Amino acid sequence: CPEGDRVSAGDTVNVSYTGTLNDGTVFDQGFYEFTVGGGEAIDGFDEAVVGMCVGEQKHVTIPPEKAYPYNESLVRPMLPIEFSVKKTFEVTPESFSDKFGENATVGKTYTDATLIFPVKVVSTSENITLTRPVIVGDVYSEGGWWNVTVTAVNDTEITAERDPVEGQLINLGILGIRTVRVNDTWIMADFNPLVAGLTLNFDIKVLDILGKQ
Repeated sequence: CPEGDRVSAGDTVNVSYTGTLNDGTVFDQGFYEFTVGGGEAIDGFDEAVVGMCVGEQKHVTIPPEKAYPYNESLVRPMLPIEFSVKKTFEVTPESFSDKFGENATVGKTYTDATLIFPVKVVSTSENITLTRPVIVGDVYSEGGWWNVTVTAVNDTEITAERDPVEGQLINLGILGIRTVRVNDTWIMADFNPLVAGLTLNFDIKVLDILGKQ
């Protein structure tokens, strides 16, 4: 194509792309409109489209330092492996009915997706007294992420341990899907992009140059 019709820094372009890992796994694909060199795309993607013509296709391999370099500071503590909670505690009638959708019934056991352990109603007076009816060795699920095993119980406190798997993915809602990192005492959430530190391959096609610099 004529030199003036080639993509250059500052141009606004529309491209289609497919991104794959070295093992062939597709991690992203679609259409992308961006200004070349404007900081919207990763460096290697920016560099790849410079000089391309409308309709041209290109396969490029981008090293981590020009894609998503891994940043250790984005791995942050989230939950302790071992933790303790009160065996018996109180809540207001309003908070109880908001959570369980009914008034408390003495002797009834309740569960909820936001709770690790079940709770049993001990008494109802001004506040609702609840106890966690667990014993050593009981296993519960926390958010569907990992199991929690009760390791000790006394009159006032329950101690338990989480058993996360290094590298598993968890959905943190508005924080997105994150990779779990684990050390001896903490479960950590990795806020790096899921492809950080990896070599990325892209098949790119320039669909249009929407505006020249």
